[in-house]
Amino acid sequence: MWYRKIILCLTLIVVSGCTNSNNPQVEKIISRVVDNNNTNMVFVKGGTFIIGDSGDGKDLQYLTNISEVQETKEIKLDDFYINKYEVTWFEYIAYLKGEKLFDYDSNQSSRYFGIKSDGDILSPNYHLRPAMAESWESAKEYCKWLGFKTGDSYALPTEAQWEYAARSRGEKVFHAGELNAPLKLDNYMRGEYIVKDPKTKNPELVDASDPLAPVNGNALGEFQSNYKRIVGSYPANGLGLHDMVGNAQEWVSDWYEIGYYPKMNTINPTGPEKAVVWAKFRERDSVPKKVVRDWLYGGSVIQHGEVYARGGKPIINSNTGFRCVKNISQGKLSTPKGQSL
Repeated sequence: MWYRKIILCLTLIVVSGCTNSNNPQVEKIISRVVDNNNTNMVFVKGGTFIIGDSGDGKDLQYLTNISEVQETKEIKLDDFYINKYEVTWFEYIAYLKGEKLFDYDSNQSSRYFGIKSDGDILSPNYHLRPAMAESWESAKEYCKWLGFKTGDSYALPTEAQWEYAARSRGEKVFHAGELNAPLKLDNYMRGEYIVKDPKTKNPELVDASDPLAPVNGNALGEFQSNYKRIVGSYPANGLGLHDMVGNAQEWVSDWYEIGYYPKMNTINPTGPEKAVVWAKFRERDSVPKKVVRDWLYGGSVIQHGEVYARGGKPIINSNTGFRCVKNISQGKLSTPKGQSL
């Protein structure tokens, strides 16, 4: 399968890039990313909760009419930490550049959704916007890299961890934001337009939106291009986590299977052991899917239950953000051979 070749190539790139950049400026940026991460982690006390839509515990049997999430399961999770904000372009590019996966010093635009190599990575367009990993594998490797740099066990969250955290430790809430606040969708749009470069006369796509503009809702509700609002734009939930509904959709670690919840392990579930759901990708070979959460603007907006909505995307899909978790129960990592912390 062609997608296996892509995964192999990505793996080889990651393995070949497991050495430091030997560039003092890059190492300084990486140190900043690692230091910032320490303040970007929120402790989540483990416990037992019901994954899926089991209503409000009072009058409503269900908060959504999404049938697959109405098949619930009671599960137990260990303590963990999770990123307060989605991973930003600044953090992600520091990883790509530090591991020599991206020639960020070249004076060229990259394929990373308009992020330019000669741009100011401290500007809001880079430093504060959520990154769009070019694949599920790349998002996973970023979290793994962060673990190598800190000596802790970092990974993409499991679907159960993501929902438990988004729902403020499993609370029966309508959406991941201010508790009991009515959902108001932000009508922020990118507003892109085409202009001609004054020197070359070539058409150029310009981003007309302001990522620092005040929000006028508590969740992003329109389908957006790869440019998002700055991280932290939308109100935090009860644990202090921002943008769990709104901004970028987010990868989790689980393979996607429709109606999987009843099959979940009861303790620290990690999803299906292998891909069982397949989807046509541009009418070519079938490719496996991974679970994506924050499916708000993915076509599943039903009543006010977006925190429960889920979907599956091909593992090479590039229009997806992510955040990392630190798993306490797995303890400290040993430093891989050839990798300095």
